[in-house]
Amino acid sequence: MARILVVEDYANLQLIYREALETAKYEVDVAGDGIDALEIAAKNEPDLILLDLLLPHMGGLEFLQAYDLKKHPAVKVVVFSNLYSPNLIEGAKQLGVVYYLTKADFTPQELVDFVTKVLNEKTPPKSPDSKQ
Repeated sequence: MARILVVEDYANLQLIYREALETAKYEVDVAGDGIDALEIAAKNEPDLILLDLLLPHMGGLEFLQAYDLKKHPAVKVVVFSNLYSPNLIEGAKQLGVVYYLTKADFTPQELVDFVTKVLNEKTPPKSPDSKQ
C-alpha cells in the first residue's frame, strides 16, 4: 500500500483529501506546513507528496529545497495549488516536482485517480490540467 503525504494548511481540505485517499486504500499522513512535512517525511518516507505551495511557516518551494528530492529519488511530488504562474511551475519542476496541478480543476475522486496513475505507471501520466 502506497503512503501519501498531503501538505495542506486548510483543515477542511486536509479532511477531504485524507478521506478520498484513504477510501482508495492509501496510507495518508497530513502536514499543515512545510516544517511539519519535513518531520513527517523523514519519519514515514512517502511514496508521493501532494504539496500545496502557500503554507504558513515554510512554503512549498522552501519545503522542496529543504527536503531535496535528489536524496529521495523514489518519492514523487505533485504540487496541488491554486497558484498559477509559469515561474512557479518552472521553479517547482527544477526542484523535482513531477506535476503542477491546479486544485480548482479537480474533484477529490479525479485527484485520487490521478494519484493512482502517477504511483502505478513507470512514466507519469499526462496531466489533465490544460495549463501544463
